[in-house]
Amino acid sequence: MCYRYSVAPNRKTMKEDLIEIVNALDSCAKARSGSGIVPVARVHCLDNGAGKTYWFTNRLHHPRELSSLYKFGNFVPRYSDLAIKMQKSKVGTSFPHYKRNNIGGGETHTILLENQSDLQNQTISIAGDELTYQYRNIQEFLQELRRNREDIKDIESKIAELENQRKEKKTPQEKAQITNSIKKYQVEYRILTQQQEDLKNITIYIRKQGEMRYSYIVDPIQTGIMEKHLYDGKTVVIKGGPGTGKTTTMIHRLAYLTNTFAIDEDEKNKLNKYKLTSLQRKQLRDAIKAKRDWMFFSPSQMLKDYLSNAMKKEDLADISEKVWNWKDYCRMILQNNYHLLETKETNAPFKVCYSTDTLFYQNSDIINVFKNFYLDEFRKIKAHLPQLNTEGQIFAWMSIAINIRKRFEDIDKYDLAHFVSLFNTLESVYSSDCKRLLDERNKILSELAEKICLLLDDNNEAKTEIKDILELSSEEVMEEESEVEELDDSDDTEETDGLTSNNQKKLNPLLDPIQKWLKSYCYYKVSTEKDLSDEQKIIADILLPVIGDKYDGEIKKIGELMIFEQYAQYTRGIRAIMLNGMPARYKRFRTFRITCIPTWNQLY
Repeated sequence: MCYRYSVAPNRKTMKEDLIEIVNALDSCAKARSGSGIVPVARVHCLDNGAGKTYWFTNRLHHPRELSSLYKFGNFVPRYSDLAIKMQKSKVGTSFPHYKRNNIGGGETHTILLENQSDLQNQTISIAGDELTYQYRNIQEFLQELRRNREDIKDIESKIAELENQRKEKKTPQEKAQITNSIKKYQVEYRILTQQQEDLKNITIYIRKQGEMRYSYIVDPIQTGIMEKHLYDGKTVVIKGGPGTGKTTTMIHRLAYLTNTFAIDEDEKNKLNKYKLTSLQRKQLRDAIKAKRDWMFFSPSQMLKDYLSNAMKKEDLADISEKVWNWKDYCRMILQNNYHLLETKETNAPFKVCYSTDTLFYQNSDIINVFKNFYLDEFRKIKAHLPQLNTEGQIFAWMSIAINIRKRFEDIDKYDLAHFVSLFNTLESVYSSDCKRLLDERNKILSELAEKICLLLDDNNEAKTEIKDILELSSEEVMEEESEVEELDDSDDTEETDGLTSNNQKKLNPLLDPIQKWLKSYCYYKVSTEKDLSDEQKIIADILLPVIGDKYDGEIKKIGELMIFEQYAQYTRGIRAIMLNGMPARYKRFRTFRITCIPTWNQLY
C-alpha cells in the first residue's frame, strides 16, 4: 500500500498570506463535498525551495478517490512518516526528510514549514506571525478578509492616482491641496490596515467554557510523546495538569501504535522507526486482526463515553469491546475469562486465568517467571518448619503439627492448584483447633506479662534499667517495625497481635514490650534454632533474677505453642496465606531478578 503524491506543478515559492490560505481551505472544502474525504489538517511548506501543500487524512485513500483533488496538493495519511515529522515541527522551522525513489536510492530534502491549518479546531498558524487565527465559518472568514482587502486596494489606487496628479501640478497651492487629500486617504489607509491586523482578534470565536473536546492535531511536544518508545518493551507515563492534553495524546499514541499504514510504510521504506522484527510485525498484525491489540480503561462512565467518541474519530475499531469502565471490566473478566477453583468460601478469593495470549515474546514470560518465583516460596515451607521433639508425651498441638508437616511431604512438586487445595484442606480440618490453642497461648502470655510487670513495680532498679534499654532502642525498634509493615501488607492480622489493649498500654507502658520479649524468650528456651537479639539478651539478664524459676512451666508451654504457631499459620486460609502480601512478594521478585540478571530490568 502507498499514497500517491500530487501531479500538480510546484507552487510559486512566494509565501502564502492569510487570504490565500483561507481561500484554499474554502475551495478544497467545496471540491471534496460528498466525497467522504475529511482532512484533519493542511500544511504548506518549502521542499528544497519548492512550494508544496499537504493535506493529512485519517486513513489511506485510493488514488481514484483523490482524482479531483490533486490540484490542491498531496493527500497523505496523518500517521505517515512525513506527516509525523511535520506535526512534530513548529511553523517557521525546517527538518531533513529522506525520500526514496523507484530504483531503490534516495536523497535528503530540507522541508521548511510555512503555515499549518488545524481543520478540526479551525485555527491557522503562519510562520513569522505570533498570533494564531481562529475562525468559525470559513466562508464568512473569507468574505471579511476580501472585503477589507478590496477597501485597502481601492484606497491604494486613489493614493497612487493623487500622487501622479501632484506631479503634474505646477503651483504650490495645487500641490498642497492634493497633498492634504493624500494625507486623508493615508489616515484612512492606516485605519483599514490596522483593522486588518485587528481582524486576528475579531475573527476569534471562543468555544464554550468547560466543554470537553478532542483535537485531531497535537502539538510538537505531544507528537514527540506519541512516538516515544515504540514497541521496545518500555512503559511511557504521561504527566501533566488538567487540560494539558494527556488523554488526547494517549488516544493519538494508541492510534499510531496500531496503524497498519504506518507499520507497512516503516517496513517498505526501511525506516526502522518501529524497530520490529518480521516475527513481531506478524504478531502485531495478527493481534490487530484478532482484536486483542489494545484495551483502554476509564475510572468513570462519563469519561468512558467521551473516550469512545474521541476514538471513533481516530477510526479505531471495535470501540465498544475495548473501552471499558474499570469496575465493569473486572466483573466481566471474573465471569468470562477465569475459572474459579473450589474453595471453602463461595466468593473464591483465588482465581486462575486460562487465557495466556501475549503480543511479544520478549515480554511473554513475565507472568510465568513470577508465578514460579511465587510458588517456589511456598515450596520452601517444609525446609523452614521448626523441628518437633516427638520423644515423651505427645500433646494435642504436636499431633496437629505432625499431621500438617506430613501434608508438606511432596510440596516441592506442587503447582498452584495443589497449593490451593492444600491450604483449603488445612483450613477446614485444623483452623478451629489451631485458633483455640493460640488463644490459650495468648491468654497465658498476657497473664505472665502482667505478673512480671507487678514484680517490676516492686523492683525500681530493674524497672528503671528496662525503661532505659527500651528508650535507647526505641528508634531501632520503630525502624524494624516499619520494615516489617512494608514487607507484610497483609489485610489480616495474626492471632498473636493485639494482646495488649490501648488502655492497658496507657496504664502500664511496659506491658507490651514485656509481651514481645516473652514471645521471643519462650521460643528460645524450647528451640535450638531460635536465638535472641542483643537487646533481648540484656533484658533477659535484668528480668531473670526478678522472675526466678517460678514461671518455668508457663514459659515452656508458651515456647512450645510458639513452635506450634509456625505450623498453625498455614491453616488461616487462602486469602491470608496466598493473596495478602502479594505486592511485597512481587517487590522481592523484582529485586531478585534484577540482582541475578542485570539486563532483565531493560526487558520488563
